[in-house]
Amino acid sequence: MKIDIKNYLYHFFQFFVYFGLFIFLLLFWFPKGFFLGGDPNFFGPYLKELEIIFPFAGIGILIIFFSQFFSNTQKKLSYLHLTFLLLFLFFLSICGYFSLEPKKSLLFIILWAISILAFSFGDVFSIFGKNKRNIFFLGILAGYFCEKYFFNFSNLSDILGASAILAIVFLAQEEKFFYKIFYLFFYVWVISETQNFWLILLALIIFLSEKLWLTKRNANKIPLLILPILFLLILSFWGIWNQKILIENIFYIDENIFGFFDSLKNIFFGIGQGEYLIVLQKFSKEFLIPQKLLLPKSGIILTFFELGILGIINIFLFIFSFYFFTSKKNLFFPLFFLSLWCISPDFFSTPNGILFSAVFLSVDF
Repeated sequence: MKIDIKNYLYHFFQFFVYFGLFIFLLLFWFPKGFFLGGDPNFFGPYLKELEIIFPFAGIGILIIFFSQFFSNTQKKLSYLHLTFLLLFLFFLSICGYFSLEPKKSLLFIILWAISILAFSFGDVFSIFGKNKRNIFFLGILAGYFCEKYFFNFSNLSDILGASAILAIVFLAQEEKFFYKIFYLFFYVWVISETQNFWLILLALIIFLSEKLWLTKRNANKIPLLILPILFLLILSFWGIWNQKILIENIFYIDENIFGFFDSLKNIFFGIGQGEYLIVLQKFSKEFLIPQKLLLPKSGIILTFFELGILGIINIFLFIFSFYFFTSKKNLFFPLFFLSLWCISPDFFSTPNGILFSAVFLSVDF
């Protein structure tokens, strides 16, 4: 009997593609990994914002990339898109070179380079089908319980909330199954537990505009998200009434960092990714206690200080790169992550957020 080696190798590598997917979807929220640099004890108490790690979830990205590479199943990017991605890393390197601590800031280039690999994954992270759906659910469930009851991962609650929004978006595309409504209500609960008013508002806008982003084959269906919308509204009003959910000014700038504007170089190139808290202390007229060392509420404000105007332009193009440089014309994911960038510092600034954002920016319905 003749053995089909090519078919055998194809299924062998496909197994590892799903294995990498399994690792990422289970651990995308987990803020631990391989230490790259930084000094989390710079101010005395441990501050995870000062530590640069390669998250364990990133192992899943590497496994998928090499599995697709050796089986020749990765999505081919155009030369124009590849050129942009190389320029993207180059401009980030320039920002890192002009930062206060280049050795630390340039370490983020490793994370950005790994995240770019996801752009060749095709539909790997389209969460359709029973297996992917259940793994994603288990990942969000594990993240929620670990954050709520075991560890203090509050700086990643917005990533969990965003993943819950995406899970609902994918669920809305699928046919009915027995426990679908349970998944929807659980994800709504996770969104409300972020206690981020702007993230909750974004979720409501997305759910209410369901007809705009549903695929054509689902566009004529009766809106599925009526009950989850009502549940989210009830939870939101309850949270605002009990002052658990606060309507904060996300574009507030700490006056202690106004010294940043004294240098034109800072305005164009920033102070270095991961350097905000250290520079905040440096420019402050008084010594700030660790409890006052807080990141801005808006990710785009944080990017401005850390990567400057050049960094903002760079990341904006990164978010819309599939739209600009390929035939992919679905604007849902670019607009979604642009909104997240505006309302939360967790995306495009933290190791987990960089990998999470890139992975789902590569998805198309």
